[in-house]
Amino acid sequence: MKMYVCEKCGFVEHTRIVERIEVLPVRGEDVSYDSRVRMCSSCGEELFDEELDSVNLQNAYDVYRQRHNIITTEEIRALRLEYGFTQRGLSNLLGWGEISMHRYENGSVPDDAHNQLLRMIQDPWNMQKIFDKNRGRLGVATQRKVDDRIKAIINQETPGKVDELLASRYQQPSLMTGFKALDSDVLMEMMVFFAKQNGVYKTKLNKLLWYADFVHFRSCSVSVSGATYIHLPHGPVADGYDNYINRLLMDGSLTIREEDFGDFTAEKLLSQRDVDNSVFDVESQRTLLNVANYFDSWTATRIRNQSHEEAGYKETEELQPIPYSYAGELKVPI
Repeated sequence: MKMYVCEKCGFVEHTRIVERIEVLPVRGEDVSYDSRVRMCSSCGEELFDEELDSVNLQNAYDVYRQRHNIITTEEIRALRLEYGFTQRGLSNLLGWGEISMHRYENGSVPDDAHNQLLRMIQDPWNMQKIFDKNRGRLGVATQRKVDDRIKAIINQETPGKVDELLASRYQQPSLMTGFKALDSDVLMEMMVFFAKQNGVYKTKLNKLLWYADFVHFRSCSVSVSGATYIHLPHGPVADGYDNYINRLLMDGSLTIREEDFGDFTAEKLLSQRDVDNSVFDVESQRTLLNVANYFDSWTATRIRNQSHEEAGYKETEELQPIPYSYAGELKVPI
C-alpha cells in the first residue's frame, strides 16, 4: 500500500478522502470547484497527493472554462484528430508556438484569442479558410492529407457541399477552370461515361478526365466540366475527385471491384447505369468519345507516365493547380 507523509504522524499507511468545495484564483478570478483531499486517518491532517492535486486543479480550470465558454482539452484533442493533425502541425498552421497545442491538450487554458480561433475552426468551413490561407506552413504530405480530410468532413455533413467549397476556392471561371464554372453534374457524368464499357481503374480515370477537359479546351477554348486539376504524385487529379466518386458510389451509379495483381490490388470502377448524355453538348460528347477511343488500350501506368511528360505537369509543383493554358502543349494527337 502506498505511504504518505503526515507532518504530525510521519509516514502513514491509512488515509481517507474528503470531498469539499474549495476556491482557487484562475486568471485573477475566484473559482469555486469540487475538491477531493486526502487526510491522515489518525490525526486528520491534510496530506500531499500529487495525483489528486492535479485533478483538483483541472476541475477548477473546467469550471472556469464552462463559465467563459472556453474549449476543453477533450474538444481540442478531438478537433485535431478529426482533421488529421499532429500537435505541432496544428500549432504551425495557426501560427502558434510548437508546444502550444501540447500545453492546451494537457490542461492549460487558452487565452481569449486562441480560444476563439479554436472554437471557430470546429466549423470545417472556417478550417478550410484558415487552411487555404496558411497551408504553406505545412509539409506537402500533410497538406494533401488535411485537404482531403476537410473536404470529406464537409461532404459528410452536407452531401454535395464540396461544390460550394470549390466554388469559393475558384470564385470565377478562369484558366484554372477552363473558363467555365465548375459543373459537378457534368464531371460526375464524365466519370460514369468512362466507366461504362468494361470499367476503368481509378488511377486511369483521373487522367482520362484531365485529358478530356484539356483536349476540349484546346479545341473549343472551354473545358467540359469546369474542374480544376491539381498536380499530385501520380499525375493530375480533379480537385474534389474522391468526394465525387463517393457520391456516385453512394447513389449506386458506380461500384468498385478490387482486382488482385499479386504485388498490389487495384480498384476498378464499374458503371451501373446509362450515361445521361443530356448534360453534354455535341462537341463535348465528341471529345469524350475521342479520348476514350485513343486511350482505350492504355494501361493505368502508361497513361499516368504520359501525363507526367506533359508540360502542364512538369512545369507545376506538387499541390499546385495546372492552368488550362498548357492545353496547347499536350503531346497526345487527339
